[in-house]
Amino acid sequence: IAIELPYHQLKGVFVQSFAVCHSLGLNSVLENALVIDIGAGTTDVGVIIDGRVIGTRSFSLGGNSLTKRISRELSTSFDQAEAIKISYCQDELEKKSVKVIQDALKADIDIWVNSLDFCLKEMVIKKFPNKILLCGKASSMREFREALEHHDWEHHFPVSGAVEVRALDYHDIVMTEGGDGKAFDPEYLPLLAVEEELRVHEPGG
Repeated sequence: IAIELPYHQLKGVFVQSFAVCHSLGLNSVLENALVIDIGAGTTDVGVIIDGRVIGTRSFSLGGNSLTKRISRELSTSFDQAEAIKISYCQDELEKKSVKVIQDALKADIDIWVNSLDFCLKEMVIKKFPNKILLCGKASSMREFREALEHHDWEHHFPVSGAVEVRALDYHDIVMTEGGDGKAFDPEYLPLLAVEEELRVHEPGG
């Protein structure tokens, strides 16, 4: 498809989740990390152990699934449910409405973390990364972070020490000094990683 586009020269083909992990490795920021890109339709997972990307996986569950759940529970349109979800993320709903949304999303969040668990079991992980980095359009939802923080990782994987969950940062991907990089929208960080891959693969990069 890319080759057939008349207005663009093909620079390369990259798996987005691999690009994020590879960028982290190039910058030597983290030796062990689990990188989770939670998009609208899918969740992409990458695992870095001892500075190497040992594997990537993807499953079809993301922010849109939660929007559809809200839509069904409240008998409203998808667009209205999306607006409600955004208001919920920005703490703009009343306490009673917050409880309704939390109850509606619980089952889907449980499915999401179990799907993640299944993906990770497909890879040979001799030690579980102590850092979990989140990015992507839906990663700002507190439910994902809380599910990761409270999941019983030790029951399924060899874990040494506490597991830290945080948002992926601009400076994790691009080595810069100063600037306003930390304010970069997490939704676009995976695309920024692809751009870094392109830069590295350019002649003289």
